Amino acid sequence: MSRATLVKYWAPWCGSCRLYSPAIDRLVSTHAEIIELIDIDLSQQPEIAEQRGVLSLPTLSVLVAGEEVLRLTGLMPYEKLEEAVLAALA
Repeated sequence: MSRATLVKYWAPWCGSCRLYSPAIDRLVSTHAEIIELIDIDLSQQPEIAEQRGVLSLPTLSVLVAGEEVLRLTGLMPYEKLEEAVLAALA
């Protein structure tokens, strides 16, 4: 299985982002040997949203060797999140 970087695009005013954070943290801690997290607060760095094509929050991007292999937008149950990320890394 590939090592990956999970990029979390969020903002403090985004209620869904706050709701989703525990699931994302759980995923990263459960799979710490293969997943590292980068947290990007778009309220602090709005230019990144335009550069990366992030149109809604929360958005997760899974990168392997710097290439995006999966993009997820919106909320989903933990099990679906884990399944999608691990499938992208298989």
